[in-house]
Amino acid sequence: MNGKLRRYFTLDPGPNAVPALDGLRGVAILMVVLFHGVESFDPPDAALLPLGGFDLATPIYSGWMGVNLFFVLSGFLITWHLIRRWHESPDRHDIRRYLLRRLLRIVPTYYVVLWIAAAGVVPHYEIDRNLLGLQVAWHLALLQDYLPSSILGPFWSLGVEEKFYLFMPVVLYVAWRITRNRWRVVLLASIALLPLVIRLILYPGHAAAHPEDFLRNWRNPFHLNLDSLLLGAIAAWVALRHTREPNPILAAIPNHLVTAGTTLVAGLMVAPLLVPDLAFFRHVLMFPLTALGMGLILFGSALKPRGSSPLLEGKLLARAGRLAYPWYLTHVLVLHWVWGEMTTRFPTLARLAPAEQLGLFLPVFLIASIAVALVLHFVVEKPCLILKDSLGRSARVQERESPALTPHTA
Repeated sequence: MNGKLRRYFTLDPGPNAVPALDGLRGVAILMVVLFHGVESFDPPDAALLPLGGFDLATPIYSGWMGVNLFFVLSGFLITWHLIRRWHESPDRHDIRRYLLRRLLRIVPTYYVVLWIAAAGVVPHYEIDRNLLGLQVAWHLALLQDYLPSSILGPFWSLGVEEKFYLFMPVVLYVAWRITRNRWRVVLLASIALLPLVIRLILYPGHAAAHPEDFLRNWRNPFHLNLDSLLLGAIAAWVALRHTREPNPILAAIPNHLVTAGTTLVAGLMVAPLLVPDLAFFRHVLMFPLTALGMGLILFGSALKPRGSSPLLEGKLLARAGRLAYPWYLTHVLVLHWVWGEMTTRFPTLARLAPAEQLGLFLPVFLIASIAVALVLHFVVEKPCLILKDSLGRSARVQERESPALTPHTA
């Protein structure tokens, strides 16, 4: 029994985990958590961490890009597992099992945090309680990517994810009916280009004037995030074909892909210093370019053999990745709770400079948010994951019996 308990209370990888992808998920959650932890201290009309006329906090303010990395990972993993399990043809029974497993993966933990946030039980965290029942209803239906994500800001991405879980089996089924692999990729790439086309059509005269409008109209909707999701899907389809029919060109370029993607993302992270007032870039180009950069990083990482990405495969990032979902759902609640408690107990904090406040707040916030995420993981998420894995055990057995379908990175 003690051995079982010890195994339960670990963040060890599951049987199908890909270490490098767990590490990328860890990078994504750290970007998002640091972004929210730091942006609250951004002083108006001044630099938070000034150095030679630049603000060293600028790259951290771009931590929202971690959500795009989450989307790229979702597109990759959903496509990889569905196609690998279909073998010769799509299996309707497997699609039903897939949908049930997706619900177990996402919904129970999300609903628990939704109730906690809506009930107002977190000290120092307040929401607009007007029409609260209606707000809860559209959050229960996962419509907060189109309607306001008014109960907890990060919830918007759950609306995107759930719609993608329903959308992707249909797209993959259509792609499966296409005989040539090249045209399958063309179909996926065409869908990935849709957000850019829509942004180009909508931009003239429709650039958002207020941050809230910007998020609702240009950032959050499902259809405007198809680029990240479908680029992940393309990477999975090509990588899977590479495992069946090794391509010497693909085998030679993983490092180049990662370098190109990292360079692009790094450039976008400091772009506010270079083009702070360029509305066209912000509304039309920024998100598709972010999706492309994250897609290149993921594709290159997925093509690499196991053991060739020591940083991504290290325990720190991998464990952060396996804790990512509960950490993502709860970190904003913890942020308000920790800062509220600190300012209540130590009123002199209000007289410090923003950078000094951040230096005192950030370590406490990180420790508290990790602790809360661990509790949610072991109490709510992990039992659901165990049930989810039990539903897919037969499919995993089939995968292990098919060496030609073994992931190149697994």
